[in-house]
Amino acid sequence: MWRQPRQVLILITLLLTALTLACALSEVRQQVESIILLQQNQSADPPHPIDDDKSVASSPEASPFLTAQVIDASTEDILPAVTYQIEATEPLSSDSDGRFEIPVLAAPFTLRIELPGYQPWQQTLDSADIAPGTLLEIPLKPILLSGEVWASDLEQPLVNVILKAGTGPRSQTVTTNAAGQFELSRLQPGDPITVQPPPGYLPAQATYRNQEVLTLTLTPRPLTVTVRDSFSAEPARGVAVSLDQLITATTNFSGQVTFSRVPTTGRLTVSRSGYLSTTVTFQDQPTLDLSLPPAKLQGVIRAADTREPLPLALIYLGETIIQADEGGRFSLTALPAQPEQLMVKAAGYHRSYAQLAQTGLLTHTSPPFSGVEGRWLTLSPCAEPLPPAAEPCLDLHLEPFAAKVIYVPFGYLRNREAIIKFLDFAAETELNAIIVDVKGDYGFLGWDSQVELAEDIGADGQWADTWIDLAELVREAKKRQVYTIARMVTFKDDPLAHARPDLAVVRADGTVWIDGEELGWASPFKEEVWAYNIALAQEVAAFGFDEINFDYIRFPSDGSLAAIA
Repeated sequence: MWRQPRQVLILITLLLTALTLACALSEVRQQVESIILLQQNQSADPPHPIDDDKSVASSPEASPFLTAQVIDASTEDILPAVTYQIEATEPLSSDSDGRFEIPVLAAPFTLRIELPGYQPWQQTLDSADIAPGTLLEIPLKPILLSGEVWASDLEQPLVNVILKAGTGPRSQTVTTNAAGQFELSRLQPGDPITVQPPPGYLPAQATYRNQEVLTLTLTPRPLTVTVRDSFSAEPARGVAVSLDQLITATTNFSGQVTFSRVPTTGRLTVSRSGYLSTTVTFQDQPTLDLSLPPAKLQGVIRAADTREPLPLALIYLGETIIQADEGGRFSLTALPAQPEQLMVKAAGYHRSYAQLAQTGLLTHTSPPFSGVEGRWLTLSPCAEPLPPAAEPCLDLHLEPFAAKVIYVPFGYLRNREAIIKFLDFAAETELNAIIVDVKGDYGFLGWDSQVELAEDIGADGQWADTWIDLAELVREAKKRQVYTIARMVTFKDDPLAHARPDLAVVRADGTVWIDGEELGWASPFKEEVWAYNIALAQEVAAFGFDEINFDYIRFPSDGSLAAIA
């Protein structure tokens, strides 16, 4: 009786052992099938199970879906939001972890995965060969762009050049190696590629358009400098131009010099004999125009129509007055730092004006002159350079002025209406000037003079406030564009001679000598007489007359000349 329970126990033990072996064999079979599937697909960068800590536990009730995750083949980073497509179905996107689920199909199926910047991945999968619950890692290879950076002038690659590509979070920076080569990855069509050039070269850029190789050629940064004479605006040749005190070149006949491989910013110093040296700063510009001011203004004053020199012409600059020599040659060595009016005049020619400073000779800084007031000064490089020939030289041109005048004797100053009629007549005819006696033939004055000697001798005794004011006369003339000339009789001066016999032409007995008109004369030898007439002329000039005509600057010519002591 006791043997029957023992047999039952042995039978139960054998059944349990068989069941354990069957379970073990099933697990081994599943692992072998997974390994075989992975080995079959290795040649096409196949998906593969992740490490144990990422695996999904299998169970007898396996999910009908397969989970996949996309990673970067180079960095093994997870790639989110990839596009995947099963057979010809609509493309879908993975989640932020790069994961997605695909149904386990009975028949083999094609899976395609795309992500901008990466090579597309495609493979045929058979669900029967994939263990249920396996998480597949699918590696995507980055798109690579290799290239070189060259210098066009050196015909050789450039090392350590920085390139930037892409935008925003996808931007990347690389540097060329010892062979001038670079490699960019994960580019998308339309991505900009920018080269940060080494010193002396211009920036360069390109656009990625799915090319596999890219060669970028950098152009040297040029700088063309044009130097002109600041007075004449003519090209200045033979000027030394120094770049950052490292490279010096000389301007050609066009006043130009070109540097290559210049930095983005720098300093230029220009110099030449006879000119003031100038230093300027440039910044990222291909051309630069410079004006080089002469150290002095020298040249020849010439007639604009004949180009003949004008002897003894006068130059006025501020308080300075310079007279040209017999050949019209002049030299101004002290040029003002700030613009001052320059006037050049010669008898029979228009007064000509300019604004002169160290920085240049400006001739159009205010409204143009009327027909008779004057002209802007015109100039040109000297027809015959003055020594030393290397120094700047200018010819100043004066235009001829032919005065067609109406003469107004001294007595008409009492009649304002008559003066206005004379001015209207000049303006309505071919006349262009009026000459007015302001110190008449008898020595009297046509204005209320403040010169002490004139007051002492009563030279303005005939004048009355009913006479036309000389300043008004000038204003009315200018309204009509009539040139004004004030005539002053100089040494024929009866009031001065009789009031001051010590300043008069006298007889041997010391009495005042009288000419044929019964008028006395002031002595041309007396400097006090000179000073008196100069003081009067200064008052007349202040009224605004265009010109003062000194008449009778001579000795007496009629009367009993033999009686003069």
